[in-house]
Amino acid sequence: MPQTDLKTAVVEIHQTLDDWAERTAKDPQSPFFFFVGAGISYPPVPLASDVEAQCRQRAERYKKNPPAAGCSALESYSHWFQAAFPGRQERQHFLRQIMESAVISQANFRLAHLLLSGRIAKLAVTANFDDLLTRALLLFGERPIVCDSPATVGRIDAESKDLKVLHVHGSFWAYDCCNLRGEIDARAQYSNDAPATMRSRLDSILHAHSPLVVGYSGWEGDVFMAALKNRLTGSLGTNLYWFCYRRESFAALPAWLKDHPDVRFVLPEQPGVSATEKAVRSPADASQGNPGREANPRAFGLATGDNANAALSATAVFESLIEELKPENPPLIDDPVGFFAQHLEKSLIGAGAAFQQVNDKYSILSIVERLKNLSSLEKHQAVQAPPALVDRQMEAFRNAVRQANYPAALQEASGMTFSELSISHLRELVSSLAGVDFRADGNWSAQVSLADVVDSASEVLAQRGDAEIRSSKLIAIPLLRKAYSLGALNRSEDAIAVYDEVIRRFGDAAETGLREQVAKALFNKGVRLGALDRSEEEIAVYGEVVRRFGEAAETELREQVAWALYNKGVTLGALSRSEEEIAAYDEVVRRFGEAAEAELREPVARALVNKGWTLGGLNRSEDAIALCDEVVRRFGEAPEPGLREQVATALFNKGATLEALSRNEDAVAVYDEVVRRFGEAAEPELIKIVQDAVNNRDELQRPSGDAQANPADLHPPQTT
Repeated sequence: MPQTDLKTAVVEIHQTLDDWAERTAKDPQSPFFFFVGAGISYPPVPLASDVEAQCRQRAERYKKNPPAAGCSALESYSHWFQAAFPGRQERQHFLRQIMESAVISQANFRLAHLLLSGRIAKLAVTANFDDLLTRALLLFGERPIVCDSPATVGRIDAESKDLKVLHVHGSFWAYDCCNLRGEIDARAQYSNDAPATMRSRLDSILHAHSPLVVGYSGWEGDVFMAALKNRLTGSLGTNLYWFCYRRESFAALPAWLKDHPDVRFVLPEQPGVSATEKAVRSPADASQGNPGREANPRAFGLATGDNANAALSATAVFESLIEELKPENPPLIDDPVGFFAQHLEKSLIGAGAAFQQVNDKYSILSIVERLKNLSSLEKHQAVQAPPALVDRQMEAFRNAVRQANYPAALQEASGMTFSELSISHLRELVSSLAGVDFRADGNWSAQVSLADVVDSASEVLAQRGDAEIRSSKLIAIPLLRKAYSLGALNRSEDAIAVYDEVIRRFGDAAETGLREQVAKALFNKGVRLGALDRSEEEIAVYGEVVRRFGEAAETELREQVAWALYNKGVTLGALSRSEEEIAAYDEVVRRFGEAAEAELREPVARALVNKGWTLGGLNRSEDAIALCDEVVRRFGEAPEPGLREQVATALFNKGATLEALSRNEDAVAVYDEVVRRFGEAAEPELIKIVQDAVNNRDELQRPSGDAQANPADLHPPQTT
């Protein structure tokens, strides 16, 4: 299961395209096509989970029963969709209400830009029902060939130079859109009654082209996954790149996909929680608490909260490709008036076709002529009277944003005098930069500068009476990222000051999105205080997170509360206040132990693991073993990487505790279980735990005639 990061994948794709162009110079068809899912249309179009929630709420009003226990995500979605809207036309009408008026998402615009260039592909296959990609292409002046039904699948010729969009599950315009499990299964089948089906067309496309999969989580059994599984029975001439939104998305994919050597999985950085702030305990600390026990269980350190690259969005993927390949701007951008003249002439008159004046009932030719004259006049005026400095700066800024060259965009913005910009210019600058995140590249200084630019521009807007942006998430998020970046630069005092600024400015907001930023600011302030060894203040801040948001219902806020309680426990443990530490871990489990959300399950698992570790240090070994068993019982089958690591850790800790009790045979059996479960894992954390389990097991199994091993030579995983 080859895994890679976004930068490496983009460069490899570029290399493949260059090599392909050299080998097929006479007819340089691309070896790739795009396969895209709901992630490219979110948030204007809700995700399947959000649609399912709406359907469930409607169905429960009519006393509809829930699906069978243990059903798959696809089966649950299908059940609630049909329960809410029993008829096909009802389902189609519901989808149309959601999608017809949705604005075009940034990811769809970025994908349209890439498709227009033809550099990567001229074909996009989508599991989506919406038409946002087609609308983006039309806005840029290109009309794609669209297929949204098996009856029209013959329109799609993967080798043609036309732009093509294939909706494998239909679109909201048609009654044959597939939402239910049976409909999706049927779409994945071959047919003897039709010359071509969605499945057979996908088989043909996959035979000669490899997909770049973006914004799609992989519903096993749908038409794309069925065709892909068939194709992956053999090798691929060109690597397939699957861009995963989260690491949990990768964990949930089937083995036949993850184990194929020609598939590259592009993952975000390790999300959410990492123990980078400080070591909580060392093995020596543990052995002092329990003399003679050298094979120490593991303890986990602080959670850092806000992560630089916890998710890999579709927009980020497409922008990285644009930045690497540098496609030309769409014609609409460089000459808007001339573009519309040409577009009108091509659309209504016909390219190269004679158009008789006598048939021009609506004077189309005169409109085209007026547009052409206006375009010529604009170009002439630009030569005679060059644009003012502000206009040149704004156009340079815009062009950098269009090409996803955000360092250049920031440089242009930093050189502007904001007081000379118009209100519309200032709003454009803020909205274009506010979502940019340089932290994934480790460019902390640029992130600090970006936040200063955005905040300063919003301040000028507020002074001119336009204060809406300054009190919105558009400003809160860059400020939070600035504080995080200052912490990464070891400027903890400055980071704390910015966190305090976020809390002061947005602390009374009622909007959930802003409340989330305040919760993150408080949590990360606690982490920074811990980095400065100001533990009592740190504990107080975690308490403030619980006081403010402890009763919140939103998952995002509950997540911050869970990690605040967990970190409070870790810090209390570092102060040797073990009973209070255990109480904090118990509170995590009491509040969130039954939660189904992945974001809440991991702090519960970590709290149980650390409680067990602490009990072992108090010579309560049987209780510690019971906690390890509890972790395995709760999370032993979980696919998420973070939870798998906790299960492996719990098993290792159990083995080490049994070893300390001189129950060596039982310890060997547990170490064997670590190897059995995780011996083939590719994650570095799991590889380390497995290797340490093997080392400890081998030391215990050393023949009695061999030299006696020093217990200090056993190899426990390092604490973090």
